[in-house]
Amino acid sequence: MAEQIESQADFARELTALRERAGLRIRDVGRLSGIPVSTVGDYFSGRHLPADRQQLIRILEVCGETDPARIAWWEAALQRIRRLPGRRTGTPYRGLARFEQQDARWFFGREDVTEHLVSLAAESSALPLVLVGPSGAGKSSLLRAGLLPRLSELAAVAPEIAGPVIVLEPTATPVADLKARLTELAASLDGAEGGRPAVIVDQFEAVFTRCRDEAQRRDFITELCELTGTALVILALRADFYDQAIRYPGLASALESRQVVLSPMTADQVRRAVIEPARLAKVAVEDGLVGLLLADLAPRGASVRAADGAEPGGPDAPDGP
Repeated sequence: MAEQIESQADFARELTALRERAGLRIRDVGRLSGIPVSTVGDYFSGRHLPADRQQLIRILEVCGETDPARIAWWEAALQRIRRLPGRRTGTPYRGLARFEQQDARWFFGREDVTEHLVSLAAESSALPLVLVGPSGAGKSSLLRAGLLPRLSELAAVAPEIAGPVIVLEPTATPVADLKARLTELAASLDGAEGGRPAVIVDQFEAVFTRCRDEAQRRDFITELCELTGTALVILALRADFYDQAIRYPGLASALESRQVVLSPMTADQVRRAVIEPARLAKVAVEDGLVGLLLADLAPRGASVRAADGAEPGGPDAPDGP
């Protein structure tokens, strides 16, 4: 299959064929995968490629593609298409893809939440730190391009507070995967002094969707909570899984005492996210672009206002960068 996928259009065609064989509509795939329907629609139409490996796997599993070899085929096709000549790389904007640690220089707009997470991470606590937000709020980007670089900086100046970090996402076998990653972490600490390690679990809600074994799920959650005795544990939880998380005592306590809510970006945050990467890349941002973005992102029928109350494009709006 992968060898037949040579373009973004090929990828969309084969993905659509897979969906149709499963008898699913686009809205069904969006609902079952937890990915916004408009985003899934872009993947099936060929306007965009899946943002990352985890999104691809979620779509494939929903469409009945569960054989590891076939999933590997799809992954190989996705990576090959991303490397095709003519595809833009190194741009200051990531589109639908999340920011990674190497993209930290382009990551703007969430500085306040990043510093809040860092301050909480420096505290000694027997509970995980939980970042909660709606789908698409940017939790993964915040952890990878915001928090990770700051933890690295902290480790350099205060090794007793921060040390090596591992990032993982729950799979169908979360306990085995966690143990394997902890073995890697222990190896990185061999012979080192100080440095409290950190375990970041991105897309934590996947433990409720990908792991079908309740005993494994409970053991995974218990092990993470117990890890807080020796490590910093940070979880990113999608808000619509809140009710499932609070069924577990350790998570309920963490959500009560160590929760950070990631709200939708404010007008000023969006402005920084657009203007600052462009300034860093030495490119111009057209007048009115930020205002158009804010108007597009605002709830339908709502008036979009900046932090000072001025409507984008109104008489009190800034002149741009």
